[in-house]
Amino acid sequence: MKLLGIFLFSLFTTSIVFSQKLDTTFYNGQRIQMIYKEELNKTKVLSFLTKEGENLIEKNTFDYTWFDDSFEKNRTIKIENKYLIEDYIISGLDTTYIEFQKGKEFDEQVLKFITYVNKNTKYPRYARKTEATGVTYISFIVDKNGNTGQVKAESYVGYGLEEEGIRVVDSYKFYGIITHNGKPVSAYMRLPLRFKLKGFSK
Repeated sequence: MKLLGIFLFSLFTTSIVFSQKLDTTFYNGQRIQMIYKEELNKTKVLSFLTKEGENLIEKNTFDYTWFDDSFEKNRTIKIENKYLIEDYIISGLDTTYIEFQKGKEFDEQVLKFITYVNKNTKYPRYARKTEATGVTYISFIVDKNGNTGQVKAESYVGYGLEEEGIRVVDSYKFYGIITHNGKPVSAYMRLPLRFKLKGFSK
């Protein structure tokens, strides 16, 4: 759900566009579960449906835990006055945050990371030869010590785009410590990589 921003990779030029969330609908499997929008670095939840169809947002403030099919783990959200306060998944004794407090330091970490991706991503040879373009989503976990791991593609375009996305993100070994409420936490990150050939549209 949380996106670092879009990384636009072109054969001849590159640019970065920051956008924390591009999709305002969250799905659990094939079912719409949450609809939200961004307001001044806050996430306002417009609708949150349980499996039984109850819209919990009518309660304004609530906690809810369910089994998330995409993570295959239990996930908990905390909402106060319809704003998302916390969003995390639990696996054994480990808690990984999806929604967490962000400040200037986090913004600097994002810029440094995307600058690295921008500089080190290579357009796959087969994709370039076949003029293939597309967006692939790469997720990874930043642990409490700031190290990156569990890098994987969450979409499939083909032509070597996913493999290149995984390679460049996996090569960025130290992201930096992420804090929530003043404490280091493990965090789930998701980066969309848009591969586009200059002067070519498809």
